Amino acid sequence: MTRSTATAQPPDPTLRTLVPRPSRRRNTILAVAAVAVLVGLWFSPDLLRPSVIGASGGGSTGPAGAHEVRSTIDLDPHGWPWFTIESVGDLPGATVEDAWVTPRDAQPAASDLLPQRAHAGTTTQLVILWKIVDCGRLVEKAVPTVTLRTAVGTSTVEPLSVIAGPAFDYATLVASGVCPAR
Repeated sequence: MTRSTATAQPPDPTLRTLVPRPSRRRNTILAVAAVAVLVGLWFSPDLLRPSVIGASGGGSTGPAGAHEVRSTIDLDPHGWPWFTIESVGDLPGATVEDAWVTPRDAQPAASDLLPQRAHAGTTTQLVILWKIVDCGRLVEKAVPTVTLRTAVGTSTVEPLSVIAGPAFDYATLVASGVCPAR
């Protein structure tokens, strides 16, 4: 049986110049920089946790047609540098037909359909067209949610104001013929 022995070749001097030398100082600086970035991101709510709910909380809800309710809620966007309003979640007894983000007091247009980018400091409103699918399952004052995506790609779900729900005032739905009396 023959054995082959590998002969050690001398290292290539050009390769040695490409490999960085170990340095405690460089490794310490990199570790401190990485920790500083992570701590900065953790304490940066505008970047990682955008919000659309502000102090104003104004809005309205009312019938929009047969088995439809239109809710309008004022938004106060907070997020840096921007974030995207992705969608509005369905509620028991009602599904979201369409949702738009528009300037305040403007009528929704096809170009305003979700998803829409929002910037801090803008005055906007969220208009939601609800389709009532089962009046018996509607929960009065149920709170809908909105999904937001940050500039770095993380998503968060935030509750909207109670006035954004389709059954905010069930008596109005009964009076307008959208739902029967309970």
